[in-house]
Amino acid sequence: MGDVMTGDGTPVPRGVEIHRVCAGRDRREGYADSNGHYSFQLGLDTTVQDASSDDFASTVPGVNPNMSPMGSPQMSSMNGGSSLFGCELKAVAPGFRSSVVELSSFRPEEPIVAKIVLERLERVPGTMISATTAAAPKDAQKDYKKGMDLLRKGKMDEAQQHFTAATTAYPRYAEAWVGSGEIYLRQGQADAAKNAFQQALNADPKFVTPYLGLASLEASRQNWTEAARLSDQAITLDPIDFATGYFYNSVANYNLGHFEIAERSARKAATLDGQHRLPQIQSLLGRILLVKRDYPGALENFRGYLQRNPNAPDAADIRRQIQTLEQANATTPAAAVPQPPHK
Repeated sequence: MGDVMTGDGTPVPRGVEIHRVCAGRDRREGYADSNGHYSFQLGLDTTVQDASSDDFASTVPGVNPNMSPMGSPQMSSMNGGSSLFGCELKAVAPGFRSSVVELSSFRPEEPIVAKIVLERLERVPGTMISATTAAAPKDAQKDYKKGMDLLRKGKMDEAQQHFTAATTAYPRYAEAWVGSGEIYLRQGQADAAKNAFQQALNADPKFVTPYLGLASLEASRQNWTEAARLSDQAITLDPIDFATGYFYNSVANYNLGHFEIAERSARKAATLDGQHRLPQIQSLLGRILLVKRDYPGALENFRGYLQRNPNAPDAADIRRQIQTLEQANATTPAAAVPQPPHK
């Protein structure tokens, strides 16, 4: 079960479908009601009926004959969600684009999943996959795919050779340039990484990923103005798919003293990061609220951060902040506010 919301806060459109995608197979699981709430039993085509709507009156629960074996109710309940490895949940509504929620770590004893966010299509001019990829020669595509496979295995030098071969054969191969940039970034070769990401942007200005690579690079250099500009471009192009874009934007604006913008971006990042892959968001939001003298909000976020990340690198500092806030009963400023993590 969970909820669908719109990115701009407008009411959820009628008739929103909830789909599960596993290994490329897409099946409808149910509908969201007028408040955006949905629930379904895995493997069954069930719906949440909305008493104020007659749109779903003809829906008949039943098993989809085309569903994959991993979608069977028996497997989902017996394996504790392990059969959902590689599966995603999304919402489908005309004129909207949906965020996705990965179900690999889903556990039946915790049935509430992250919020699904819908954005109007006209607000998503950017792309997650470069338009240049389809035009790449087959040999270049082969090198890129091999490079990605090696990168996932941690074989960065070998992967780099294949990415280089792909961009040599097809200089406008934006995704291959991004692959190279990510490797350079991991190896600490900042200038080479910046050049690779910039080559990707030159090839495809609507491809969002290289903006995030450059924003990460500038944040590591504490070049906050440039990190804010690049992350702002990323979230303008795609305000729905990249929590990291909002996170970098929040960090940059926090360090620039733009606390209202920093808070908005941090909250948006938290909404998109429903699976808590970026735990630093909660720590950062706590620091922002501390500066804004929202001590109860800061305390809540600091506690939540430590609850999920008791051994985080900044755990000792966060505990000191919590102790100061508790001693002051959340009514007086805490001691010195440390800088948030840059990455």
